[in-house]
Amino acid sequence: MSFQRLPDRPIGFDGALAPEGKILVRGSDLTTRQNPDGTLSYGTDEITRYTSDGSVDTTFGQGGRVLLEPRHENSGDQKVLAQSDGKVLVTVRPVGSAGIRRYQADGSLDTGYAQNGTFVTPYFVRTMALQTDGKLIIAGSELGGKWLVQRLNPNGTLDTGFGVNGRVTSVFPDTSGRLSYGATPSDSVVQTDGKILVVGASAFEQVSGRYYNFSQRELALARYNSDGTPDVTFSGDGLLTDAFIRSSENYLNQPNAVAIQADGKILVGGLARVESSVEQERFDGGALVRYTPGGTRDPAFASGGVALFINNGPAPCAGIAAVALQQDGKILVAGPYSSGTLNNVYQACAHRLQPSGVQDTSFDPTPARTSSGQAILVQPDGRVLFGLHNMVRVWP
Repeated sequence: MSFQRLPDRPIGFDGALAPEGKILVRGSDLTTRQNPDGTLSYGTDEITRYTSDGSVDTTFGQGGRVLLEPRHENSGDQKVLAQSDGKVLVTVRPVGSAGIRRYQADGSLDTGYAQNGTFVTPYFVRTMALQTDGKLIIAGSELGGKWLVQRLNPNGTLDTGFGVNGRVTSVFPDTSGRLSYGATPSDSVVQTDGKILVVGASAFEQVSGRYYNFSQRELALARYNSDGTPDVTFSGDGLLTDAFIRSSENYLNQPNAVAIQADGKILVGGLARVESSVEQERFDGGALVRYTPGGTRDPAFASGGVALFINNGPAPCAGIAAVALQQDGKILVAGPYSSGTLNNVYQACAHRLQPSGVQDTSFDPTPARTSSGQAILVQPDGRVLFGLHNMVRVWP
């Protein structure tokens, strides 16, 4: 089945399941406008809510939509979460500010949250995750590229008992021992034991000088105890970087998504760059890596702990944007298709793996390929939603 789209609101960035089977989509119309101060905004952010049958939920906001604010650049910080009571949490980035905002279940601003509905941060929040007690984990990069994790109380105030005065910062060494020049979180999850996983990318110094270079980024993964202290049972110090070299160079240098399996093993999906000195070729594509609960790559998964979906292979993806788990333990991944469009229609890649990392050949990806590929949402009845602005639902 497909889901309605509101006119002139074609792009979705994040999605979440809400109570009563409803679906939230965070998006933007991406129309460039000039602001009164002469700067440009790239679309108006919004939240759209759908009912479980895919129709727009007109009881939410105005006609099913809550408008946020114009954007000043496109980035990876458009996130949305639904609380168990139906309230909606979103990252916001109005002009000259950033933070977390909460809306009531009907789409009205929750003015009792933080300061008049918004917790203001000095950095762009890239990811957030809810704890079972209603507290909210948020993470981003401060000025200068410092990796920062904070926790908010259910009322939107800073939890000063987390880390040092409510703040946890981390600096990652790379696989060659260099210190990080900057790190950017991209996804997070709270484990069932209360520990907190944050995944992202860390950039390092080039020999010729310091600059942020795509090919010099590596996967960065941090695990913290529930009080914000580093979990030293994970990779020795709570911090992990991995370039998972397979040929001369092979970096998962743009991690996008993290998921935890029932046995505690960790799945990280993103964009990989594969370079071969023998063939003098470079391939960009999707990659999924699995780690043990202790932070080592799991050799029992796929090939040496890594499943690749690169554009010279039989299952091409231009990157893995989403990872999700079915109730039977099978692994779903999705992202943009490496060839982009087909007959001017946006294409997505979608795959299902056995828990061992082997392709599940019983899965038909054809319906999901018409989705936009940025998200996977597994509903309580087991049906799977692929995409956001082109959303498709399939039986598992």
